[in-house]
Amino acid sequence: MYKEDRLKPHQFIISRFLITHCLADASVIGFLVEFGEARQYKQDIWLEIEGRLQTVRSHGANVLVIAAERWKVVPPPPHPYVYPVSIRIL
Repeated sequence: MYKEDRLKPHQFIISRFLITHCLADASVIGFLVEFGEARQYKQDIWLEIEGRLQTVRSHGANVLVIAAERWKVVPPPPHPYVYPVSIRIL
């Protein structure tokens, strides 16, 4: 669970860090989640979320958001980072 100052109190990003070369280039990737109980969870906790995908307008663009319906706290995965399977350079 990743929180940013610009998000509303009931929003967070369910995310992973994507590493394309080394840890220094790690980027957050994930989905915006709208979740009424978000305030009770601290950043960096691992949650499994189920809900409905919706589209919302954010900063002039359409963004997918998960409207959380069910959730549970889960342990961190053994490998918390994700890596691209292959990178194609044109």
